[in-house]
Amino acid sequence: MTVTKLVLCTIGHMVRTLPEPAPTTSDASGPVLPAPGRRERKVAETRRTILDNARALFEAQGYAETTVEQIADAADVAPRTFFRYFPTKESLLFANFDDVRRSMLAELQSRPVDEDPLRSVIHALRSMAADIEARRDDVVWGFRMCAEQNVDGVYERTMLKEDTNAQLAGFIAERLGVDVDEDPRPLTWAMAIMGVFTAAMKFSNGEHATVRPGGTVALLDELLTGTSDALRSCASFER
Repeated sequence: MTVTKLVLCTIGHMVRTLPEPAPTTSDASGPVLPAPGRRERKVAETRRTILDNARALFEAQGYAETTVEQIADAADVAPRTFFRYFPTKESLLFANFDDVRRSMLAELQSRPVDEDPLRSVIHALRSMAADIEARRDDVVWGFRMCAEQNVDGVYERTMLKEDTNAQLAGFIAERLGVDVDEDPRPLTWAMAIMGVFTAAMKFSNGEHATVRPGGTVALLDELLTGTSDALRSCASFER
């Protein structure tokens, strides 16, 4: 069996045997995390204030018509303070999604070191899908605003897509013990899995959500399994 066929079979098997993701809120038997300190609470409060005021302004007068200065003034912070929390105005649209993304990457690094890296990635993405469902209104708002108001989407392409692909590829390469710049497999697998994840997002929470509203985790499993089966079938053809 070729490496390609082995990987496709492995992905399909992983999807079929993975358990449901753990709830996003821990119960009494779960680990007790330390409460955030005063500084952390202040940072979170300021960030939320900026984001809430930006959202209100975008909705009221339009994205293009709203300036960083107006957002900072509404949030009662200096413009320089705004840029300590958000690199660009566009990043506000995807702030909630980026929170979920960062949580996924943190969970990925906590997976057992002896676990197959593709299994680790799928576990983390399934948890991310469940988190998105739990925070659907906040997460989807930015993508909806971006589409409705013709925002360029540079931040989405670079940070949310390219950086995530790079992070996943780096993780896979590290776990495989290969150089991500010399071995094409980690980036290929990362981009393939993220392509499936993106489709699951669009058809359950994004612009095509009317087709399969909600149920992102189930749709992700279905698409991963179907894609791996289809690719495995194609890979069996003789040239």
